[in-house]
Amino acid sequence: MLVRFFPDKTGELLLLAHEGDHFDRKISSSGEDLLIPCHCPREGTFEGRILQSEQLSCYDNTLYIPVCCCSQPYGILTISGPGTDSFSPRELECLAAIGGELAFLSRNLAIHAEEAWRMEQLAFLSDLGRQLTQAHHFKELLSTAAKSIHRHSRAACVILRPLIGGTVMGGSHLRLSSPFRKHRALLHHLEEQHAPRALFQPTPLYLSDFIDSEQYEDGMPTQMVVVPLFFQYRMLGTLTLFFHQEMADSPFANRGMTTEFYTSVGSQIAHAMERVSTLERLESLSAENDLKLRELSLLYHCFRAIHSTLNLDELIHLILSVATVPDGGGFERAMLFTINERSGVLQGMLGVSQDSAALLLYSITDRNLLENPAVTREGREAQRMMPFCQQVMRQRLPLNTDDNALARAVRDGQVIFVTQPSAEPPAGAAFAEELQLGPYACAPLRGKNRTLGVLVMDNFVTKRAIGLDRLRFLELFAHQASSAMENSLLIQRLESVNRDLSESREQLAQGEKMAALGELAASIAHELKTPLVTIGGFAQRLHRQIEPNSKEGQYCEIIARESRRMEKILSEILAFSKKQLLCFGECHMEALFDQVLVLSGDALKKARIEVVVDLAPGLPSFQGDEQKMLQVLINLVDNARHSMSAGGTLTLRSKPDLLHGDSAIAIGVQDTGCGIPAEVQKKIFTPFFTTKDKGTGLGLGISQRIILQHRGTIDLFSNNSGTLFTIRLPLKASLEPYIF
Repeated sequence: MLVRFFPDKTGELLLLAHEGDHFDRKISSSGEDLLIPCHCPREGTFEGRILQSEQLSCYDNTLYIPVCCCSQPYGILTISGPGTDSFSPRELECLAAIGGELAFLSRNLAIHAEEAWRMEQLAFLSDLGRQLTQAHHFKELLSTAAKSIHRHSRAACVILRPLIGGTVMGGSHLRLSSPFRKHRALLHHLEEQHAPRALFQPTPLYLSDFIDSEQYEDGMPTQMVVVPLFFQYRMLGTLTLFFHQEMADSPFANRGMTTEFYTSVGSQIAHAMERVSTLERLESLSAENDLKLRELSLLYHCFRAIHSTLNLDELIHLILSVATVPDGGGFERAMLFTINERSGVLQGMLGVSQDSAALLLYSITDRNLLENPAVTREGREAQRMMPFCQQVMRQRLPLNTDDNALARAVRDGQVIFVTQPSAEPPAGAAFAEELQLGPYACAPLRGKNRTLGVLVMDNFVTKRAIGLDRLRFLELFAHQASSAMENSLLIQRLESVNRDLSESREQLAQGEKMAALGELAASIAHELKTPLVTIGGFAQRLHRQIEPNSKEGQYCEIIARESRRMEKILSEILAFSKKQLLCFGECHMEALFDQVLVLSGDALKKARIEVVVDLAPGLPSFQGDEQKMLQVLINLVDNARHSMSAGGTLTLRSKPDLLHGDSAIAIGVQDTGCGIPAEVQKKIFTPFFTTKDKGTGLGLGISQRIILQHRGTIDLFSNNSGTLFTIRLPLKASLEPYIF
């Protein structure tokens, strides 16, 4: 219309950007397009000074008319052409009014655009909030937020990246418009390069010079917005948006219009992220507490089962069975290795699988069976006969080494997890291969003052790794198992001590009885010996006076023979009850064996018994009473001869030995007879106890007393293959003689 009034003039309207720092659009009377994008600065230009003064001004054939309303600038209207400075005052007044009218229209349009933008913002935030509220998992939340923002903002690309632990950028969630998919890698790189910068500022970061447009085609995005995601002063991540050049006039890419909006979007996303993270933490905590509750319940029932018996053998079977049943530890196999301190090895004691555990705890789904298990002898025997258990019992692993996990568990006193058994050192790899171990754990059984052994649990079938989530269970289970085993060992020791005390009490009472009986027997024997001598003497005189082969002669011979036997019995009783003083001297085993064979040789030959003498070379002499030791050896040889009624082999051997840590000599008398029953062995040294038809039962009792007088020991070992008596005597005699 202005050009129509001024045909020789051209008109142009420059509109200020929303920020007011530059002109971003223009309308020209000579152009075909209504709005032409431009970028003309305001500060330091003639147009800027006109706007600041709000006065018309003519310069260089161009009339500058400020477009202002209520002191708010909206642009500059220019009329160019010859004779521009010849406008009349009325025309200038009319042009100024036109500038005011344009400003009023611009103001109304700006208000309308801002209202539309605010409505779009509200719709954006409302939809985003609704979408975020419906998300219940962190990954779902990030994907939903990126999708919603990409749809509303009309951005070329949206990248949402959380911050893990407040320090590390996590994996990104990306939404990309179809025309820009070929730039996916580049946009990812740009986001990784520039997004961390937003972590150090509270407001969105706007970038327009982040890429050299000459190196890339026109289709690349040219504007970038990075929004920091804050919740209660904590950084949770970044939101990055890329805008294409053709969409640079979009309000979502406008810095002046979107700073507050993007701050609200970032706050809303951060709040949702915190909410979902809190929910996930609560769910995780709830699941963890449920797991702990189930584990504690499981441990309670396991402990009830383990502490239901004090018998060590039953306890070991029960521990491994409870560790493998599904309602118990749930491991597929369990093994027990104990420490042999003398040999320095870990030796396999028992191995139980889920199949063999069912032999003992046959109803694995019955929780009452765990609380009151019935550990039968048949079930234990069946478990020991299983092939897997036999394999475990053959295992021997060195204790003082680092080449197997069991030894390391004993050394460190903590649970060791082995996820790849074949990658263990040589000894551990060979052990795993022989037992075909899956991933396994080694839990040491630590007593009060020592380590009792190692529990080994593995998953043989599923090969499922035993993770750290079972660490607490293994520690508590091993602690309770070791406590139960230590209690069982303590009970065994108490029972053994009580048994020894009972035996000592019985022996003391028996000794007192025998002492009284010995005194009585000695008195009676002394009184009977004189008449027996008289009876025997008169019987022999009568036998000489009576005709031979008569009945009277036979009677006299029987009387004389039985009298002599009675005299022998009375002599042994007197010898047993009489206090004796040993006469110590230097004794040689070779000479003692020679005398024994001279005195007993004929009887041994008649009994068809072969004698073997085994003397260690360089055998030292010892201090002892030679006659008393000869009496002991003859008595043992005589007993061996009677046990080999059908002939056999008698072995006499001697070698150096130790007794109570001091140098000693060992003497062995071994036969190949029928052996001595176990119930008889306990009574073999009891006075007057005998298994012979014509024995007195004093021979071994006297022999034991002689050995004790020499400060030595006499031991017995017997089975179906024969009997071995072993005597150990110190090489040097005690300064104080042992007197009965």
